[in-house]
Parts: sequence; C-alpha cells; structure tokens
Amino acid sequence: DMTRTVALGEPTGEMQKVYQTVLEAQLAGIAVTKAGVPGKSIDAAARTTGRTGADITLVAATKMNDAARVREAVAAGIDACGENRVQEMTEKLAQGAYTGAPLHFIGHLQTNKVRQVVGKVDLIQSVDSPELLAMIEKRAAGQGIVQDILLEVNIGGEAAKSGVAPAALPELLET
Repeated sequence: DMTRTVALGEPTGEMQKVYQTVLEAQLAGIAVTKAGVPGKSIDAAARTTGRTGADITLVAATKMNDAARVREAVAAGIDACGENRVQEMTEKLAQGAYTGAPLHFIGHLQTNKVRQVVGKVDLIQSVDSPELLAMIEKRAAGQGIVQDILLEVNIGGEAAKSGVAPAALPELLET
C-alpha cells in the first residue's frame, strides 16, 4: 500500500480543555506556542494523560497568511503547518513558505485536487471515503511514495460534517 493510516484517540479531559483554549486563542488572534497558551501549558495538560509535550504536534493553520508570515511561524518553532486551500498551499509551496516544517492538508480534500496534494504534503488529515482513498493510493503509487493520511470519522453523525460513518469504517480500512 502507498498510504499509511495513523489513528488518533479522542482528546479527553485536560487535553480537550487545552484544545479549546488553543482554538479560543487562535480565534482571538493570539499567537500560540507549545510553551503554553493563555493560562495553560500544553506540556502540563499532556502530563495529565500520561504524555509529554513532545508527544503533541501543534499544527498552525496558516491559511490566509502570506508566505513571509508562514516562514516567521516556522522560524518561531511551530511543529507543523496546516493548509486547507489547495491553491493557496500550492502558491506558498512555490515560495518556500513551509521549508523547515512538515505540511499537513487539514481541510476536506476534493477528489479533483488529489494530484495537487499527494507527494507535496507530509500528512493528509481528512480522508473520508473509499473513492478519495483509492485516488490518493493511485497517485502515491504513481509517484513511488507512501502518503501518510488520517481517516476522518464522523462519530457524531452530523450531516453537515465530513467523515465516514463509524459503521462504514471497517470497509474503508479494508480498501
């Protein structure tokens, strides 16, 4: 197989509070670092779950920031950059914006955009259908690479949310 699936557990307890704090800080335009967020330390929260801050990857959503601003974030030590717009990602790649940090595709990936993403990002976080998985697999095989992915599962069953239904997950894993 030319894709590698990485499973993540649901954040609970203290980590869920940290994620919420990070989200609130980002929405308020406050810079977030692994050293801490307003009133919280990612390392301290991780320790409550038996992990350390080194086990946590803080992905900065870099959409709507120009290449120079992304380079500043990378230079400041952000763990990874995340983009959800293929055209914007492609433009910033050409400008070397992500040099020095892994790049994740964090949004819903349309099947017609697979060729622009596979092999250009370190991780695709949003694979939600057998068709998309098959296209990624085919593209990765054509490039002779392994493309890391995360499967998106809609555990809430919300129609407005992306993700494969939990009942369909075993079939997707067999794809």
